[in-house]
Amino acid sequence: PEASASGHANILRRFRLRMGPACIAFYSGGWKQFKVVTTILDASIDGREIGILSERRWDGELDIWSI
Repeated sequence: PEASASGHANILRRFRLRMGPACIAFYSGGWKQFKVVTTILDASIDGREIGILSERRWDGELDIWSI
């Protein structure tokens, strides 16, 4: 069946989510701050660490697609 916006909204209501700032480093040496929504609820993991995790995940996805 085709996914709908209301179906996605119902699924998301079942999860506990956290939104906050995250930072990501560019290969050129700059930084950018953005908002990220995550299921990582542990407050000891700050935006910098979430940015690093996002960056690693992105790199991993790019590596998989290069196979």
